Amino acid sequence: GDATFVAPATPFGNSGMAVVRINGPLALTILSKMSRGIKPKPRTATLTKIYNQDGKLIDECIVTFFKSPASYTGDDLIEVSCHGNPVLVNNIIQTVCTNGARLAEPGEFTKKAFINGKIDLLQAEAVGALIKSRSDAAAKINSQTLNGTLSHSLNNLNNELINVASKIEHAIDIAESEIQNSFYKNCNSEIQTIIHSTEQILLTFEAGKMLNDGIRVVITGKPNVGKSTLINYFSGSEKAIVSDIPGTTRDIVESTMNIGGVPVRFIDTAGIRRKAKVKEDIEFYSVMRSVRTIENS
Repeated sequence: GDATFVAPATPFGNSGMAVVRINGPLALTILSKMSRGIKPKPRTATLTKIYNQDGKLIDECIVTFFKSPASYTGDDLIEVSCHGNPVLVNNIIQTVCTNGARLAEPGEFTKKAFINGKIDLLQAEAVGALIKSRSDAAAKINSQTLNGTLSHSLNNLNNELINVASKIEHAIDIAESEIQNSFYKNCNSEIQTIIHSTEQILLTFEAGKMLNDGIRVVITGKPNVGKSTLINYFSGSEKAIVSDIPGTTRDIVESTMNIGGVPVRFIDTAGIRRKAKVKEDIEFYSVMRSVRTIENS
């Protein structure tokens, strides 16, 4: 029973519909109890009434059964689509748990897919990244990773390295005469190609990180030159306090905008001036924080 778990697949709140997923060996048995004996065909949407443990109607739902191993997790998996009311969703989840399931841990459906070999670790990480993507560009990159593009590239590099290592080991074990100079040149050429391919993949990391986290753009300068005014102009809102008094900005103020499909984080900092050297002065700490922010952008 502990192997069967349940969780909402859609966010909490009111909506047209919501989805609850049940995964594990008891999934079909639990659905049968809650629907008074329905036996859905695999991968076929089936309309059915769902009842609680007291036999009272919860909602009329669409259920879809994904039979093991042809499911997202590799186990028997059932998706229950009900009306998007948190009360209904909670009632369905409570009834599923009463009938022998447990609540899923965060990310457990994807973890199960990884354990069952449906996806690799890179793809599992890409699921979370895709959900959190804040721009079209980031979503596109994370989708490619989820589809196995990066995994395929890394597997190719791995196979090429094994191939070179095998050639070298074979030459050492088998060659009776001295190994030809051309052999060294060929091996070196292949290794250089692998190094170049590895460097190309590594170059994509920084770009991918910026697309996911946002490009950090720090607005800095002397006090009272209009840094806060500029960030307010960019964001179109009164994010930062604007005044004629130098050193008004004490805290780091951020404003995130989507520019050309890329999230850009404009960061307003305390004005930097030479006088702010007294450690007891709150402005000293504001300036030090600004310096750290500039270094990290």
